[in-house]
Amino acid sequence: MGSQFLSPNTNKRTDKYGGGQRGRARFLIEVIKGIKNELGRDFLVSCRINGSDFMDGGMDFMDGGMTFVDAQEAAQALLESGVDVLNVSAGVYGSYPSIVPPSVEPQGCFVELAENIKKVVPVPVITVGRIKTPELAEKILAEKKTDFVALGRALIADPDWVQKTFAGKEADIRPCIGCNQGCIDSINAGREEGLTCTINPWAGREFKLAFKKVENKDKVVVVGGGPAGLNAAWVMAKRGYQVTLVEEQEKLGGQLRLAAIPPGKAEFREAIDYFINKVQTAGVETILGKRADVSLHIPTKTGDTITKRTPSLFWYLWLFTNFSFRKGVPLFLQVYGEKSCLFSSVCGFLSRLLAGSKINIA
Repeated sequence: MGSQFLSPNTNKRTDKYGGGQRGRARFLIEVIKGIKNELGRDFLVSCRINGSDFMDGGMDFMDGGMTFVDAQEAAQALLESGVDVLNVSAGVYGSYPSIVPPSVEPQGCFVELAENIKKVVPVPVITVGRIKTPELAEKILAEKKTDFVALGRALIADPDWVQKTFAGKEADIRPCIGCNQGCIDSINAGREEGLTCTINPWAGREFKLAFKKVENKDKVVVVGGGPAGLNAAWVMAKRGYQVTLVEEQEKLGGQLRLAAIPPGKAEFREAIDYFINKVQTAGVETILGKRADVSLHIPTKTGDTITKRTPSLFWYLWLFTNFSFRKGVPLFLQVYGEKSCLFSSVCGFLSRLLAGSKINIA
């Protein structure tokens, strides 16, 4: 509501709560003053405002709406309230998905907006918007573009982001890939499971998926080196199992390698690198280029041989498939080659691109 009062795109009032920028800021000023009056002037209050609505007629310096100067005036007007911190974001539901910028947007995409506000206010300024690595966060602060950085989806992907950063374990940070599928899309769709994360299976299930050590170190074979198989392998290894991962292809990553091909999806590769690192550091034995079937014999570190008949063996099959939203119907494309026309699944199409084939799409 506060953002709607501030923006000329939504605030069409002509009374004291509208008109110019000072009038549009009146509602927020009165709210913050009320908080201060009730809880004391020493009670710190942070106010999030938009540096841009990304809409015509909004607080938008790019699309012919409000300018940088207008956003600065809004921030200066709020100082009257006694606000202690300004948290600068961007976008409204009318300019979705700018409010939750996906992977096609650059990392740190709202830093410039926060820097613009910081130039004209004496209070600390926070920036947000696809700040997913310690390196980027440190760079923003070192260049004094803002006083603080805020993390959102990065902490859903890895709640231990801060602790790992301080411990110098940046390579162990589970990366947000900006897909928005498990977090904001799940919430907007009203899914029963609520907030989740495609890269962090524990998100929203922290008390259901307890990480417990096992007493008997059984031998486990994970079939398939896609993201599900990779995650299952390192988790079971950390729990104490003796894990062997079998992948038919010569490289790990499964269909996530294909998902990283389209424009704006390159960050999916970071998830593959993360999972591979976890598998390696967990001591998982990896077999590439071999199809897992009953004839496959897997030598273990103890010199034994694992076969289908080994009593202590648990067989896990992890499938990671690419489906359209039409209730599990695979998505197909019409693809033209040099001399023929054929229909290809999305996975088949991307596989040919990954192999270097030149393809025309109808």
